[in-house]
Amino acid sequence: MSSTSAYPIEIPATVWQSPHLSASVKLLYGEIAYLCREEGYYPLSYAYFAERYFVTRKTVKAWIAQLEEARLIRVRYAASGQHRLLHLEQLKEKSIENQLPLTFTS
Repeated sequence: MSSTSAYPIEIPATVWQSPHLSASVKLLYGEIAYLCREEGYYPLSYAYFAERYFVTRKTVKAWIAQLEEARLIRVRYAASGQHRLLHLEQLKEKSIENQLPLTFTS
């Protein structure tokens, strides 16, 4: 997939409302979720994401670590042991109503 490819990204409420993740990490999660949709995994390439987001590989590595720490993804080696694969973790989706405080003013 080229770095100029365009495709829809959906970010679940539990991800985009997380105060522990930066906006860039949330966007990366949405892209990873899209890329994993067919096979259930996607080959991890720090270079691909670094080029796509105009950041360094080190930055992408830190973002991936944040997503792993938040238990949103896991990185595993392929059966051959040659490649790392990104896998999505199951989200425990909460409704938006349960996450946002309601305030009423009169």
